[in-house]
Amino acid sequence: MAEEKQDLVYDVVVDHELHGVTIEQIAWWGANIEKGYPLWHPEDHKSHTPFPTRPGEFAVAKEKMGDGPVMEIRLPTATKLEDVVDLPVVYTDLVNVGGQPDPDGKVRSYLTHQYEATLYGVRGRSIMHREEGMPRKFAEAFRKHCKEEVGRFPEFLPQLWKMWQVVKDPEINRPARIRGLKKLPNGKWAYEIKD
Repeated sequence: MAEEKQDLVYDVVVDHELHGVTIEQIAWWGANIEKGYPLWHPEDHKSHTPFPTRPGEFAVAKEKMGDGPVMEIRLPTATKLEDVVDLPVVYTDLVNVGGQPDPDGKVRSYLTHQYEATLYGVRGRSIMHREEGMPRKFAEAFRKHCKEEVGRFPEFLPQLWKMWQVVKDPEINRPARIRGLKKLPNGKWAYEIKD
């Protein structure tokens, strides 16, 4: 058992350089992900339902990582930042945080994608944190998967975003709200809507 414990990984960090992509496009993607989910990772992504607007509901993603089986992942509508334990913040222009609260209401395991605008496009960091740890094989599969999927943004996202700009119905082409972060006087982080 002790040997097994020693081979656990608690954090996987992946950095991204996305040339030709904008913060606005990535925010739009978050609101409309089902419109091109298989494009994000053609080998591993199968489908994604729209994110519901009511609290307590879930979107469902079907994907695999590497040689693993196809998983059905339930994604909550939003994670309250005040419940996230020790969120490491690097970039604050656009931040997505997802995690399931423990019975005490605290989110100790999460996935965050953080981005900032640059002269060439967008710089980002993805962090998967599991307080209880994850097997090294899974952590490496996630690292590879994340690097591949986010790295594909320049190949398809600017074109997909541009095509969808002709659809003005907000029920079909959901408007994106750019959620950045700001630090509060108490040292905690809060979402800041940047319209």
